This record gives sequence, structure tokens and C-alpha cells, in this order.
Amino acid sequence: MRRGRNVGKNAGEETSDDAGYLIWMRDLPRYYSEGNTIFVHAGIDEEAEDLWEWGTDDYTFTEKYPARIGRFYNDMKIIAGHIGTAEISGDPRFHDIYFDGESRYYIDGTVSNQMNNIIGRYFTAEGGFLWICQR
Repeated sequence: MRRGRNVGKNAGEETSDDAGYLIWMRDLPRYYSEGNTIFVHAGIDEEAEDLWEWGTDDYTFTEKYPARIGRFYNDMKIIAGHIGTAEISGDPRFHDIYFDGESRYYIDGTVSNQMNNIIGRYFTAEGGFLWICQR
């Protein structure tokens, strides 16, 4: 796992390491789904319901805003990041994993600003979550 960004002597100057990283990022799938759970950077087109895979464009997968809360189609779960959980929770000091009580888990998108490192791990066979957080 790459932990930092290597740049040349001048800010903004890309190195060959950066080019490979950018290609790797570009080629990653926009989402991953397992059972009744969707893992995505920002979100999906929820109006498409069971056709969300075909109805969601790349922009929505990576840039969706604002985040939604509440039940999603057929009790599917959505695990996303991208948004600051302080915003969605309504608590300016909350920078952790936010569960809306229905279908959505949000991993704080402002962790780099808060000096937190949040890592989530999901066990589909057990149907539950084990969260490992490092501060």
C-alpha cells in the first residue's frame, strides 16, 4: 500500500512513480459488491434501485454529493467514504464511521485532516462488521 505521494523537487512535478499510481487508480473498479453489500467511494444512483449497477455513472460512483441516509432498496447496505462524517452526523466533532441506522455506513472522508486512520473490514459470511480504527 502506498502511504505518501512522491513528487519531484518542485511542487506539482510528477515522477514516474506518480504516473503508475494514477494509472492504477484509474483502472480500479468503481465499486465492489458482495451479497447485499455495495462498497463504493462516493455513492450510487439510488433511484435505479435494483438496476443501480447499470444506472450509475462514473461521476456518481466517485463524486456523489450530498450523501443520503435511510433505507436502500431491498435492505441492501452501502459502504462509502468521500464525505466528512461530521457533516452527515450533524456533529462537527464526529470523525469516525457513521451508520445511519438503516442501510448506509460512511467512513469519514476527512481523516487526513483529523490525523486519524480508519480501516474497515467486513465479514459477509457472518453478516456483520468488525471495524478496526487507529488514532
